[in-house]
Amino acid sequence: MIFGLIWILWSSVRIQKIIWIQTFKKLFTFTFAAAIPYLVTCIVMFVYGVFPEFWFWTVTYALEYGKQLTLSEGLNTFSYQTKRIVSSAYLIWIMSAIGFILLLVDKKLRANSAFIVPLSILSFLSICLGLYFRPHYYVLILPVVAMFAGITISIIQNYFNQKSSHVAIKIIPIILTFLVIIYSIKSDLNIYLRADTYIVPLYYLWCRTICGIIANCRIYKKEHY
Repeated sequence: MIFGLIWILWSSVRIQKIIWIQTFKKLFTFTFAAAIPYLVTCIVMFVYGVFPEFWFWTVTYALEYGKQLTLSEGLNTFSYQTKRIVSSAYLIWIMSAIGFILLLVDKKLRANSAFIVPLSILSFLSICLGLYFRPHYYVLILPVVAMFAGITISIIQNYFNQKSSHVAIKIIPIILTFLVIIYSIKSDLNIYLRADTYIVPLYYLWCRTICGIIANCRIYKKEHY
């Protein structure tokens, strides 16, 4: 959400004459749209009478939970978890690292870095909250990792396009990407083939999550009140 607001402001600043009324409308519309899912969830919790418990577990408890680890402990956890995450698909992370380096050294790429650089910084900060660095936190930086890997593939593609016009040569980057993806998921293939990981309608997942939260809150309420 913060990145979206920054990007809207940046897009307005790039225009020689900023129309502040339109910019404010965009900021308001974006903020309201981003808040709708949370507002709907709060309303559902209030209707079922479990909003105090919901607020406790998602806000009050979360704030205290995020103050437990020291900076030193957080750095150690970051080092350990990052090694685990990177080793599970190291080829993609290598491609992403190369893309990051290319962004720094290539002037043409730097000229278009206004989008990916703030997104990268905020994505990294999002996994630092609480300094726990749990494996699922890293999901938040995967879009940026994919973008940097895409930069690498794009540069390779441009290189082969300049060297040859033959179709067989041009598809080498595509084949390379495909092989990297296949190799990366090979070690976790048993996870992807589990029955409970099949794709199901999003509304079912949302309903199941909300109902689970409500049920747990009711149980907590009965046990403690």
